[in-house]
Amino acid sequence: MGYFSALNIDYEDLSYPSPGRQLEMRFEDLKNRLSELKEKGAQFKMRGCYYDDDIRYIIPEHFFDIYHTQRAIELAKQDLFSKYGIAVTEDVENTQVLS
Repeated sequence: MGYFSALNIDYEDLSYPSPGRQLEMRFEDLKNRLSELKEKGAQFKMRGCYYDDDIRYIIPEHFFDIYHTQRAIELAKQDLFSKYGIAVTEDVENTQVLS
């Protein structure tokens, strides 16, 4: 009988990501949601008003318009830089996280 251990496999362990990594993953999810909404032909702005603090914590799947999704991306970019010193390029479509 053999023993298998995943300790020596080269991969990024996402089981306990750091807060900075969690925000990077949220940023990627928001970008994906924005492209989904554009493909579906979503409206730019729907009825409803969210505060910035609300937008920071809404999960990406609950955004149904382009305006609030873009605002969430901007807030995530600001938080990545101000809290963790991670700079992000300006082009939202082809954004790369620069550590």
